Amino acid sequence: VLAVCLLSEGQRLYLHWSHKTGIVVTLAFSVTATAILSDLWSKEWKTLLLSLQVTAPFLHVAAVALMAILSWPIALHFFRMNKKVRQVAVLGLYLSVLFFLYLVPLGMYSPCIKEAGTLGPAPTLIGHRGAPMLAPENTVMSFEKAVEAGGEGLETDVTISYVTQATDGHRVLCDFILLVVEQPQGSDKRKGKEKGEREGKYQSENISTNLYVISQPWLYTLAWCAGAQSVTTNSIHILSNINKPLFLMTEDMSETVSEVHPLLSAR
Repeated sequence: VLAVCLLSEGQRLYLHWSHKTGIVVTLAFSVTATAILSDLWSKEWKTLLLSLQVTAPFLHVAAVALMAILSWPIALHFFRMNKKVRQVAVLGLYLSVLFFLYLVPLGMYSPCIKEAGTLGPAPTLIGHRGAPMLAPENTVMSFEKAVEAGGEGLETDVTISYVTQATDGHRVLCDFILLVVEQPQGSDKRKGKEKGEREGKYQSENISTNLYVISQPWLYTLAWCAGAQSVTTNSIHILSNINKPLFLMTEDMSETVSEVHPLLSAR
């Protein structure tokens, strides 16, 4: 940012050899660290891509605004350059980024871009083993905390065996909860990464969907926009306070951004 400001004022960057060495070392360290973290956190990258379904429209707006702000400094630096090769390089890079931003809406999918009035009700909150963030899980206190926080259901992770005894050492609290017998391990549990189209298909067939386990507000927002009927969560006390999706954009607003983008970049 400082370099862009100096260049916009016609100041040349006179870097000492130590500065150049530091920049090279920093870049090399950043590339190496990114490669290592990408390998260690390979599964987390899927979560990052999933989060883009929620944040992509707003990141696109921020990118458009940033390019509009940078247009004047880049234009001043362009006209102050003496070599045409550098002028072509700077202009080509800037136009390439603008062209990429033009094409982003064509490949952007977000269930949080909806027509006004089409957002469904908030998903029902089901406490995963009660409220494990407020009390020891699978205890009466945990179940009570979940109900007090606004939970409308409880999921205990307790399985009934053929001899009608609760496995894993848990007691069956029949006087407090309705125990739901689960399928054996390995059964397909619907995850938050399912597409909104599939949720809509289930809803049209009168099939309720429960996403398991959702504890982050942004992921709860994605489930809400996608049309999930309920979510199993560890943080009922947090999600129950969300009155509307954190990231929600109407289709009219999205179209307005796409129309204003060429005007901002042209100016």
